[in-house]
Amino acid sequence: MEAAHLGVAFSRSPDRDLDDALAVLGGIPKSRHLDELFEDGGTVKEAKLADLAMARDWLKVALEVRAKAPRVLPVSLAIPTWLYGAEPTMPFATHYAKYYQNSLREEALINNSRAGIIYARGGGGTMREVFQDVELNYYAKSPDDVTPMIFFDRDDYWRKDPELDEGHPLLPSLKLDVVVANAIALGLRSAGFHKEDVERCLSTKIKFTIDLMAITNALEAHPQASQRNLRFALASEPLHIGTLRLNRR
Repeated sequence: MEAAHLGVAFSRSPDRDLDDALAVLGGIPKSRHLDELFEDGGTVKEAKLADLAMARDWLKVALEVRAKAPRVLPVSLAIPTWLYGAEPTMPFATHYAKYYQNSLREEALINNSRAGIIYARGGGGTMREVFQDVELNYYAKSPDDVTPMIFFDRDDYWRKDPELDEGHPLLPSLKLDVVVANAIALGLRSAGFHKEDVERCLSTKIKFTIDLMAITNALEAHPQASQRNLRFALASEPLHIGTLRLNRR
């Protein structure tokens, strides 16, 4: 959640500025979990003081980096969970929004990301979003309406089975490359689309890669459908939007 907005914030800056920002953030890359922070009386639990101090340090370096970014940032919208103590909100977006139920938040994010979605390594919420996206693509009206799904991870997180030892992940990963493509292919072929068209669609729009050119090409393969859906959304005509479940056949 932080990385996307950090990239937008420094997108108009020299590469060295982003490199410097990453080096500073790398000094304190994580915040401790801040759930169950307070006693019943409202005071901070003694056992959580160290976690709270580390969270402050994590936020401090983020604010230092934010101060070094251009004064006027390109627009980016963050819609954090605002829920879990494990997910404090970062300061790099220009706008923030809130849904009061996380399930509605995830549904809205998937439905409105009509130009495509890039998935980084995540937990249970990311898994749910992936399969919500798979469902929408399963019911696509045509291969042209399939929304690009890009799985980005340097360690092939999305292409390896996890290795578990008594519940502890020796290799935290989740193999999705086969199941995602097969699920979408099943939906499209069941709707009567030709095998060649479906295979061409999947090879163009479903990517497991860190190659920036391949990612750009996958996203650029979908502009007409995404722009059409955006026009319908701005005109308040949601039933015409191909990525909405209400319009499936």
